[in-house]
Amino acid sequence: MGIQREAPKRLPLKKVVTDRSVNSIVNLSAFHLLPRHRSLLQKGLSFVPTPHFNKFGWIKDLNLFARRLALHIFMEKKKEREAKNLGVSSEDYIHLENLLALLDECPPDSANFLIKFKQKTRFTPSFSDFSNLEVFVNLVTSEIESIKNKDLTWESNLSKSEQLALKELQDVRNIVIKQSDKGGNLVIMDRNDYIAMCMLHLNDKDGYRRLEGDPTLSFTKDLETLLTIGVQSKLISDDNFKYLLLRFPTIPTLYCLPKIHKSLVSPPGRPIISGNNSLTERVSQFIDCYLRPLVLGTPSYVRDTQHVLQKLSEILVSPGAILVSLDVISLYNNIPHQFGLQASKYFLSGKYSEQETEFVLILLEFVLNHNYFLFQNQFFLQIRGTTMGTSCAPSYANLYLAWWEELVVFSTEMMRFTNYVTNWMRYIDDILFLWHGPIEMLNEWLAILNHNEIGLGL
Repeated sequence: MGIQREAPKRLPLKKVVTDRSVNSIVNLSAFHLLPRHRSLLQKGLSFVPTPHFNKFGWIKDLNLFARRLALHIFMEKKKEREAKNLGVSSEDYIHLENLLALLDECPPDSANFLIKFKQKTRFTPSFSDFSNLEVFVNLVTSEIESIKNKDLTWESNLSKSEQLALKELQDVRNIVIKQSDKGGNLVIMDRNDYIAMCMLHLNDKDGYRRLEGDPTLSFTKDLETLLTIGVQSKLISDDNFKYLLLRFPTIPTLYCLPKIHKSLVSPPGRPIISGNNSLTERVSQFIDCYLRPLVLGTPSYVRDTQHVLQKLSEILVSPGAILVSLDVISLYNNIPHQFGLQASKYFLSGKYSEQETEFVLILLEFVLNHNYFLFQNQFFLQIRGTTMGTSCAPSYANLYLAWWEELVVFSTEMMRFTNYVTNWMRYIDDILFLWHGPIEMLNEWLAILNHNEIGLGL
């Protein structure tokens, strides 16, 4: 009688339902929350109270809307004139435009996205050229001008007690309210505790350096030099140059999200740099257009939680298999620039020309080495890793780990371990796989992976 093997089982796919209608509030401060404060805060940080009537704002929005209509009509008439001059119909002219786009001088891999990296036009056609539009704008403007504030009745989306709570919280200067790092909770901290949480990161001399003053002007000149090289090499156009170089950038600021899932007593924080309209924001977006397609082609890539669940539902699990999950410790902040750039070059050189690759790497190095920000009126420079707030950071981190997987995890030297591995999946720094060997070998393998020179810890 032969040995009967247990039939393979499919992993069950469970639908997870989360109630996000109410935000949990975690008060770590000395401030006493009253029911009206909780009622207000449970609406979430993205909640917007009903605004008051703003006559100027309404007229401004009306004219912006009319400008969009006028630009659309203007461009359509321009195309009709060009089609007539060429002796073709409007429909054929559209096909001709598409053919001309294919003959663009930009490299094929970058032509599609280089087009969007240019300043939006400031041209506004005269409304008088479009009589119907001009009449519409004048009539609506007249109606708005005639509105009296006293004649308006607005139903607020806040109760009287919630309006009082909003004013009270605005007046309290010694607390900070932030979203938690995980779980969607609201966390209230004493301001001094919050600052101390942030300074735990900034006091790391291997990760950050204090600056004597604002480096914006100096850094802007450095970026201008690099972008000029791109124009001279015909890798970017003059329009791209004007868009990528912000003449008056906003200074980035740092904030931290409390990790209350790790501790409710002096929780650690996840540092994030808010860089909207900062010096490197558009350059980072430009870099990401090169890096992101490379990430999508890596073997272990998973898009999101649903993608993981879909893959898990298709797996036939053999008896004795172990589902293993790993997390890379502080991935973003611990990527050494040298190895991060090396990993990016490894993947870029496989798809783009040598000239394009070198230009992207030069810009990436600039973003990594010029990641400055303001916190408590003090300028800092991040000297290790990358910030979670910059556009190219997820792709950069993804390629770094994909490089590690290819050259280390699944190298020839590791085959005695990886022969027991199936269904390896990774979402940025979260890894999931099935192990079919002895648990002792798994622990030995993980210990080997943890001893490395590239800054990785599992």
